[in-house]
Amino acid sequence: MFTNILRADIYRLARSQFVRVTAVAFLVVIGLYCVFNFADHSETSFAFGGVVGTAADGTPLIDGFVGFSYLDPDNPRFWELVYSATCFTAATLFAIPITGMMITSADDQNGITKIAVAQGQSQSLLYLSKVVLSVLVTGTLWALHNVITLLLTLSRENASFNGDELRRWALTCLLIFLPLVVLMLLVSLVTLVTGSRVTGLVVMVLLIFTAPFLATLAQSRPSTLLDVVLGVNPVWHANRVTRYWSQTQILGHTWLMFVVGSVLLLGASIAWLRRRELS
Repeated sequence: MFTNILRADIYRLARSQFVRVTAVAFLVVIGLYCVFNFADHSETSFAFGGVVGTAADGTPLIDGFVGFSYLDPDNPRFWELVYSATCFTAATLFAIPITGMMITSADDQNGITKIAVAQGQSQSLLYLSKVVLSVLVTGTLWALHNVITLLLTLSRENASFNGDELRRWALTCLLIFLPLVVLMLLVSLVTLVTGSRVTGLVVMVLLIFTAPFLATLAQSRPSTLLDVVLGVNPVWHANRVTRYWSQTQILGHTWLMFVVGSVLLLGASIAWLRRRELS
């Protein structure tokens, strides 16, 4: 049954206006990246966040997304290229959760869920199908986005990666995607419970814009409470995962947040749907 539901969701999504809008938005983001990538960055860089220290080899440690700025412009280092290739994650902080929220809440908004439930379908399976579809769609777009931005970055700098560097870049892209999935599930849950996409967007914006502020505050005024608040904010994890190569604990923190966050949010969503079925 679940396979049939998922197949039907894929078919309807493929024929929807939403796919065309998403494709246009994707091309706009890539276009903006091209503008930044091929501009003169001798004195400027793209930044959403900033440098919070340096590694043993002098490479800047980034909290957020910073790119197109090299210590030696004629010989950019591996992690400087990775920072540039992934710096437009600042845009996908909005794009991925919004895409997931739109997909998971579409049938609730247009009344299809009520019709399906009246015909004996399970709300939980209907929702899980939308979640799987959201991850498939955003994951595909995320992978395509990162391949394009990497190729553009390497082309501009006339550089290349060896096999080990490609694996590390791929792991970086995966690690960034994990907290974005959790953010997507959180926004979808808020939308599901409140019945309002606006509320989901407000929560997403608050999480995105408070994470850098709270991270800066936590550095200047260490606090257990602030650490806990940051630890449950997926945006904070997305902002710092590019430092995993020099701060190895970040790798474990990101996977833990993804596994625990995904299970809790999916469990809460299913519990809410079952409660709504019984009411």
